[in-house]
Amino acid sequence: MRKFIVGMLLAGAMLAGCGGQTGVDGAVVDPVPGQNESEVKGESRIYTSEDFLQETTKEIPQEVKDIMVAFYTAYFDAEGSADKLQPYLSETFAYEVELYHDIEPNSTISGTDDLDVCVIKMQSSDIKGVVGDECILALEFCFPNEDSLTYLTTKFVRESSGWKIASYGLEK
Repeated sequence: MRKFIVGMLLAGAMLAGCGGQTGVDGAVVDPVPGQNESEVKGESRIYTSEDFLQETTKEIPQEVKDIMVAFYTAYFDAEGSADKLQPYLSETFAYEVELYHDIEPNSTISGTDDLDVCVIKMQSSDIKGVVGDECILALEFCFPNEDSLTYLTTKFVRESSGWKIASYGLEK
């Protein structure tokens, strides 16, 4: 019983904040796509962030997933420009193209390596891939020294040229 309680306390400490998630067999994982592939030992196997990303994004079409990763990487790039986002945007995108540093010019964030990226989530489930289809994805992450989640939410639309982003924004 003592080992169980100590194990639960350790698991709780590891899950504090948004740096850890729980895998399919209860193992704590570090689901950070594109960052260090640290391994966390679970009860029956070792999970890496790539394992977790595959499990949580398996319903997202690969083309959409690739665009989302490229888009959020460009969005948080301190050296980036709005031109880098343009290829991912829909023909009907009717907003000002803004990078994170346009909104927060004094931010110390210099790229996605400075974020605790937790997971990409999809809010739509019935995607056929035909022109006019829509899906909403959210990148769930924490800024350094914050204990609450932030979301970069994107609305994708399927155009004749492929999946494009019709709108995006940050949410708490």
